Amino acid sequence: MIFTRKIQFLSLLFLSILIFSVDNSILNWIVFFPVLFLIKRINIKFSFLYGGIYGFFSYFFYVFWLKNFNFLYLILSSFLYFFLWGLLFVILKFIMNKSEKKCFIKLFVILCIFDFIKTKGFLGFSFGSPAYSQYQNLFLIQISNIFGVWGIDFLMIFSSVMTFKIVDELKICKNLFFISLKNSIYKNKSYILIFSIILSLFY
Repeated sequence: MIFTRKIQFLSLLFLSILIFSVDNSILNWIVFFPVLFLIKRINIKFSFLYGGIYGFFSYFFYVFWLKNFNFLYLILSSFLYFFLWGLLFVILKFIMNKSEKKCFIKLFVILCIFDFIKTKGFLGFSFGSPAYSQYQNLFLIQISNIFGVWGIDFLMIFSSVMTFKIVDELKICKNLFFISLKNSIYKNKSYILIFSIILSLFY
């Protein structure tokens, strides 16, 4: 059972890193969805470690192009986000443990503050903010004239947090898992089985 849970944690961690790293304009609307599920599942004792691993590899692959300019900067920026995300995971886990009922509001606020603060100061790093993935969405980016890039950023973070809240409370993934698993067995469809495996990570 413990081994199974560890596999689930590592799979969620890998999925979280993958979604962040590909920087897809659609997936970025739920970029923090698997992250929040991972935080909910892990023990607070290991939250800094998991957060650090997520932060390091997410940014390592996301800004891998930096190796063409300065490989040392790529490594240093990845280690910077190891500590920043490690700390963030601890804070978010603490919030989940202390206030389950309305924690989604606090999660949203903390993620917004984090995404804003990480771009400021001499260590400021704007890469990785969800809003920048929407540069081709001409209709959406019009609101940046009023609210700036943060208006889009906060909207996308809210989407991730609300997706997490709805899916978690309604046990949507658990129900879909059994439905898709049943179909994959009876219809012998491998892609449905893969979908079932992904769904199993979220319950």
